[in-house]
Amino acid sequence: MIDQALSFITKELNQFVKQKLDIDHAIVELSGIPATHSLAKLHVTLVSLEEESYIKNQQSMGYGKQGLSKREAPLYINLHFLVSVSHNTPYVEGLKYLSIAMQFFQRCPIISRPTYVLPEGINKLTFELYNLNFEDQQNLWKSLGTSYQPSVLYKTRMLEIDGVGQKKIPQIKESSLNVVNDETKPN
Repeated sequence: MIDQALSFITKELNQFVKQKLDIDHAIVELSGIPATHSLAKLHVTLVSLEEESYIKNQQSMGYGKQGLSKREAPLYINLHFLVSVSHNTPYVEGLKYLSIAMQFFQRCPIISRPTYVLPEGINKLTFELYNLNFEDQQNLWKSLGTSYQPSVLYKTRMLEIDGVGQKKIPQIKESSLNVVNDETKPN
């Protein structure tokens, strides 16, 4: 699911940049660490995941074809991904590409069906700019093992990860209720 979401984001961003610059080759790449040998001008890199705390995952009950079943609630996660300029892209040119990428996320803060053909299992992606202070930014680039490049960090909210299957609850076939009449008890 994570790979599908980030691949979709990269593909849509690529189409937007190509249309904006009137070019026919891809310049955005989904990659772990922006490589110096890459032909891409921009890189999309997953930097962290977090559980969506707003919606706490709970179990739910429901009736299905086989009776009452218990279902684990989906896990909702937020993805933090970096859009960065490639090391081999000239500085001013890289700033232009980064600006275009920011325009894409500003114009499309929510991507949902039916406007977009999203991967199976993804109904909506929302994007928000995620600010880092200088120290956190330095730590991020240090953890990536490379030198700083112009970049912007985005958070996409509530990607749903749903486990397959439900736990069937056995059907109650017979119940008995024992009622005790306590009229013999003295007052």
